[in-house]
Amino acid sequence: MEIDSVILKLIDRMQNAFAYHKIILDENNKPVDYEYIYVNTAFEELTGLKRQNILGKTVKQIIPDIQNSSFNWIEYYGNIALNGVEDHIVQYFDLWDRWYRIDVFSPEKITLSPSLAI
Repeated sequence: MEIDSVILKLIDRMQNAFAYHKIILDENNKPVDYEYIYVNTAFEELTGLKRQNILGKTVKQIIPDIQNSSFNWIEYYGNIALNGVEDHIVQYFDLWDRWYRIDVFSPEKITLSPSLAI
C-alpha cells in the first residue's frame, strides 16, 4: 500500500472536517475564488456539501452568496495560501447560521487545508 493511499484513508476517517483548496487568482494576483480539491467524510457531514457535488468546483459555484457573507472567506483563505502561513480562528458563517473553529495552513503556495469543527 502506498503512503499516499494510507494518508488519504487516515484523513478520510478523522473526526475533524478537512478540505484541500486551490486559490484562484485574478490577473493582479488577488484571490477571487477557490476550488475544492479534496474533502473528507467529516467535512461532508459538518457542512452538508457532498464530495461528488463539489470536487473540481469553486466555492462561488457551490455557494453563490459567499460574497454576501459578513466574513470574506475568499480573502481570508487567499491570504493564508499566498503567504504560506497558518491561522486558528472561531468564525461565524452567517449564510448557514453556524459557528466554526477553523485551523488552516498552506502546505504550498496557492493551496490551503482548513480543518473545521463546530
